[in-house]
Amino acid sequence: MRQKTPERTCVGCRGEGVRAELVRLARGPDGAVVVDYPPRLGGRGAWVHASAVCIGKAVRKGALSRSFGEETRGDAATVLNALRSRIEDRVLGIISSGRGARRLAAGTEAVREAIASGEARLVGFALDARGDRASIDLAAVRASLPRVDLPVKERLGRALGRPEVGVVAVTDARLAAALARELSILSTLSADPIEANP
Repeated sequence: MRQKTPERTCVGCRGEGVRAELVRLARGPDGAVVVDYPPRLGGRGAWVHASAVCIGKAVRKGALSRSFGEETRGDAATVLNALRSRIEDRVLGIISSGRGARRLAAGTEAVREAIASGEARLVGFALDARGDRASIDLAAVRASLPRVDLPVKERLGRALGRPEVGVVAVTDARLAAALARELSILSTLSADPIEANP
């Protein structure tokens, strides 16, 4: 017998989705909306699609206050910025764990070798990467590898214990999938406008 995946209802659009598709929001002691991503906090929570539209609706229409049974403070832009920040931190955490487990290559030469050897599963560039980006990008395209944008070189470097890193290649399929998922959510949040009208 197959186990049913638990579904949650988005407080913004009222649509249903599996837990992995939604983000949990909580109410802080001061009444402010807290992004609980990934979900770890106890107590009551409200689930919302990782979408600026759904977050905007949830905040503006008072759905969060109703979910928590208490007045809740927060605006959509603040919640979105907090969620983007949490996802960026998670992306850097995934990259850092890959370094510790030797499941990624960092730096131009190491990434070139990982692509050439067939070990690379995904190639990521810091937003401010320059240098040999074009040649590595071409090599990744020829190898049919997904290419993604990552935080700036300084933040990427910190996650990898270096001053700066411009490019990484993830060599573990599961790690690459986890990283691609987080970056897909981040991309959706950045592309989605907050609705101007309630």
